[in-house]
Order: sequence, then C-alpha cells, then structure tokens
Amino acid sequence: MMKKFTAIVLLTLLIAGFINAQSIDRSRYEGTTLSAYELWLNKAGQGDTKKFKASVLYSMRSETIMYFTDLDGGSFNSFDAGPEWPDLQEDQPVVIYFTATGALNRIIDAIDTNAAVSGNAAAQSRSAPGAAANANPAPDSRNAAPAAAAKITGNIPQSGSRKAYRLQVGSFLISANAVRAFNKLRDAGLDPAYERYSDYTGDYIRVVLPGVRADDIPSHALKIGVAGFRDIWCREER
Repeated sequence: MMKKFTAIVLLTLLIAGFINAQSIDRSRYEGTTLSAYELWLNKAGQGDTKKFKASVLYSMRSETIMYFTDLDGGSFNSFDAGPEWPDLQEDQPVVIYFTATGALNRIIDAIDTNAAVSGNAAAQSRSAPGAAANANPAPDSRNAAPAAAAKITGNIPQSGSRKAYRLQVGSFLISANAVRAFNKLRDAGLDPAYERYSDYTGDYIRVVLPGVRADDIPSHALKIGVAGFRDIWCREER
C-alpha cells in the first residue's frame, strides 16, 4: 500500500512539473529560426539572455538533450530539455519555446505539438516542382555565424599528451537516434563507432569517436560542432 501511495505521489509531481513547465507567457518569446538564432548567438555577449520561439522538426534525443532542425533543414541544434518532456516522433513538427544565452546555453521552456500544418506545408514546398526557384533567396554566406566547436568535458588531455582518447558524442535509448547521430558524424568527415552501455535505467547505444590523438581533439571538436552537436565527453582509451 505504501509503495502504491509513493508511486501516485511521484506521478502527481511529474505531471505538476510538466504543467508548470508549459505555463509560460508565450508573448515574451520572439519568433526565429535556428539559423537566425545562430546569427544572434554570433553577436551576443556572454551575459546576454533572450527568449525565442521557433517552428522546427524534432530529430532525436540523447538523455536530457533534444535535437531539432529548421523546417527547411537549414540548421540543426541541441537543447537542454530535462526529463519532463516526452519523446516525440522523428520529423514531427513542433514549436519550441527556449531561453538562450550568449554562453551557448539553450533551455527548452515549452513545446507545442500543434505545428503539424506549418510543418507539412514546409515539407510539401521542399518536394513540390519548382520549389527551389520560388523559394526565398539563401542568406548571404558572408553573414553566417561561424560554427562553434563542441564543448569538451571529462578527462581533458594535458598539452603534449601522446595518449589516445575516446570522444563520446551521445548516448541513446532509441537505436534509430544513435544511427542518425552516427550518420551526421560520418557526413562531417569523422569515423564514428557504436558502444553499448547498460545501467538500471536501461540499455544505451553510445556514439563515440575512438582512438583520437590528443593533438587532434580540437579539430574533431570543431567538426562535431559543425555537425550540430554541442557537447563531447572525453576519456582516455584503455
């Protein structure tokens, strides 16, 4: 009986937390795209904070990090989502409300799933005959924000180290998400691999870059950032 009561209390708290997270003043959020957000980030100072909303397509999730792409596929970005957000369907159109800082923090404040019409319209416009000719001109590449290298945490090597390191880019419960991350890294010119890991929360598939020399970690971090991933966990190869 006590266990049942505890379970009910925990479920109530989770639901309350989710409802509270969705209860925001949406009028305070400025409309943007992920590409336009990156332009803002390029000019923002470390202490700058701004609230944005963007119509995007859900891509995948790695633990408490969620990944989204612009409706036109132009940009791919990761966001701190926490455990309260449910998993979405791959390529599901949604509107995300997030708080961004100049220090690269992006925190999801709410997710609206009623963006299906705009998302489907965007998908149709990409596949319709003559869509490319009628599309808005691409932004001038001279004004594009330079890609930021992924942040490295964990066992960061000392300068001049001759040891090899393993860079972990993501840890996924859903195998399809691991495959997508793997393919993005491969398309960025890297050589990723899979690694299995299990604990009391489930069986995970990690996407890693094995055998990276210490001197090559900065260039790898830049390529990983270009691929749209923000964080790397670094550890010494055994």
